[in-house]
Amino acid sequence: MALTALANLCQADLRLTLDNGDLQPAERAASQQLLDEAMAALPPRMIERLDRNVRVRWHKSLIHDVYGSAGGDLLLLNRRLLPGLTDGSAAIQRT
Repeated sequence: MALTALANLCQADLRLTLDNGDLQPAERAASQQLLDEAMAALPPRMIERLDRNVRVRWHKSLIHDVYGSAGGDLLLLNRRLLPGLTDGSAAIQRT
């Protein structure tokens, strides 16, 4: 019984980590809120089973119509979408 409890404590879940080195404070806050909302929308079982840290970075070089790109443990988001996320207009804009 104690070993099972210890094993559950050691189990890691999915983590989304924002690479915010070049972001302004408002951009950081909006980006973190986006990641928090994304995590809240995922089924708990999926979070439990995806034992990894995924780095999330805003990227300038994605083509215009692409929202993001994922590979390995990295998720790139299209940087052109960041201003709308930061000023709140993305919440009312149809995509």
